[in-house]
Amino acid sequence: MKLDSYFLCDFAQQRSNLLTAVSAGITRVVVGIPASLYVAGFFRVEDGEQEIVHEFAITLLDQEAKVIAKAVMAMQVASAPDRRPGEPLLIPFAFRLPEFVAQRDARYDVRIGLDDTSADLWFYGVAAPIQSR
Repeated sequence: MKLDSYFLCDFAQQRSNLLTAVSAGITRVVVGIPASLYVAGFFRVEDGEQEIVHEFAITLLDQEAKVIAKAVMAMQVASAPDRRPGEPLLIPFAFRLPEFVAQRDARYDVRIGLDDTSADLWFYGVAAPIQSR
């Protein structure tokens, strides 16, 4: 099993092996107001990787690499009876990060861990854009 794709977004929902994501690809959040973000994406399960227990973790780190929040879980993918030989499974995931208030010009990291590998997403706290009339 590996991470196939992953991103930050405003909202995400997994239902019946489908993923719905809104405003995917976030790299900036407005400072001074609570940020509400989701981490979403797909796991890729190759033939022969079913029935193995995997450890999955998501960690939100602040600009000083201090943990803001962390979730760890174990998961196992059952064999699909109608799966064709060599056909990979794409398993969607969607997790809501806890709300927090970003600091201006601070970089935040979201670390996604799967077994012995990890991947990072990052975003910055920025001032709200000035709206012209």
